[in-house]
Amino acid sequence: MRIRYDLAMSEGTVPTGQGLIDFLNFAAERGLMNPNTAGGLRAASREVLSAVENADWGTLDLRTVDPEDFGARFERLRASKFKPESLLVYKSRFRNAIQMYFAYLESPSGWRYRPERPASTRRKPGQAASPRPAAVTTPTTQAGELPTPRATIIEYPFPLRRGLVVGLRLPADLTRPEAKRLAAFIDSLAIESALDAPGVESPGDED
Repeated sequence: MRIRYDLAMSEGTVPTGQGLIDFLNFAAERGLMNPNTAGGLRAASREVLSAVENADWGTLDLRTVDPEDFGARFERLRASKFKPESLLVYKSRFRNAIQMYFAYLESPSGWRYRPERPASTRRKPGQAASPRPAAVTTPTTQAGELPTPRATIIEYPFPLRRGLVVGLRLPADLTRPEAKRLAAFIDSLAIESALDAPGVESPGDED
């Protein structure tokens, strides 16, 4: 018989393996969680618990479970069955499912599903955001040539027109001949406006 969780059951409820599965079913059925998300958490939890505890996983008291330890044991037991990336997903979902289950039992009326951010976007406590490098280096060696020193590239902001700032990525040791060539190249890209057309005078050109 499936356990139905409500406010009255939160007090004194023993969190078990089967209780975790029932909670995920309940969350999906009540619209507290996307059914596909709940299904993924449910499958991962059942897979990890059954691998480590075999047939006794349903009655296991989850208060005695260390999710990290269970995840490591699961990884060793199922290394030949799943790919490394799949093992990581199973362990992560199992850990998240237990955390959600305990949070729900602690406060059923206040529990809300909060998707976990991908590990790549999470920041460790006390870790500052990585600053954007002001300059990067690019290799200048071509096939068949001797290696040459790397040129430091600097990005210069340039206010091209009102409300538009563009970036110019140029070497720190830009020479005058290179600057002239670059200026000529940019000039060749320009599109003539009405004021630039032949026979049209621009303001300030009057005698």
